Amino acid sequence: MAQSEAIAPRWLSRRLILVVCGVIVAVATVFGILNVALGDSPLTVIGNPVLPDYLANWTGGRFLVEGDAGILYDRDAQYRLQATIVGPSDAVAWFVSPPITAVLYAPLALLPYVPSALLWATLTIGLLLASLVLMRPMFPRLGGRDWIVVAVAIAATQPLLQLIGSGQNTALCLFLWVAGVRLLGSGREVAAGSLFALGLIKPQLFVLAPVVLLAQRRWRALAAWAATASVMALVSVAVVGVDGVVEWIGLPFSDLYRTLVQDEQSWRMQGLPSLITAVAPDSLSSAAEPL
Repeated sequence: MAQSEAIAPRWLSRRLILVVCGVIVAVATVFGILNVALGDSPLTVIGNPVLPDYLANWTGGRFLVEGDAGILYDRDAQYRLQATIVGPSDAVAWFVSPPITAVLYAPLALLPYVPSALLWATLTIGLLLASLVLMRPMFPRLGGRDWIVVAVAIAATQPLLQLIGSGQNTALCLFLWVAGVRLLGSGREVAAGSLFALGLIKPQLFVLAPVVLLAQRRWRALAAWAATASVMALVSVAVVGVDGVVEWIGLPFSDLYRTLVQDEQSWRMQGLPSLITAVAPDSLSSAAEPL
């Protein structure tokens, strides 16, 4: 850490980072608990559903539980289901993930929404802690005190706080990435390739995994990735049929997807298209999509 301390401002001490970031985490935790506890369940004090992003995935899982896989991507059907949970609203938490993601959430969707959301929040925190534990050996130059500072600083970042507060599945993706890298580094390539394939529940975050495995000529890992991905594809077809898979593939090219996902969510995406969408007129944002 000597070099890091040399380039950092003198006033930026470990203690200051711990205090400031600790306060941020504490305030966010208290606010989050009060926002849920004092709200009109399943709505929070500020009027949003508990874990609003989780509602979309719970909806996908619920359709499978109720035997409605044929309307998995029907926005109006999703709206009607969510209206019975959180009441009428102008918005819908639209499930647009791969069919296999709905399979993942189906067991959680057996529970009523609020208990299911709280269980997911608990699992999310557990996955984050597990990821930190798995990452620790990857940074041998960080001493025990420095690792604590890093962990607390990460906990105070906006993406992590939003992850927990909105119910996204990024913690699961992070765990799959870190566990896969650790397995790959220890020579357990088959297990690593399988974990990377499981990340296809959010394909945009794992699309480069097979490319890297191919470039590194890790044939066993690549074969395991292909086998696991094939099984996931077969399960998806078994659940929603070929038409359902085709419908999911076509979603990003629909005007409704462009409006509800690419435009409305561009403020929290990173990339050139989302930047142009967020700051440019609509005529220019459409031209940026091919990028």
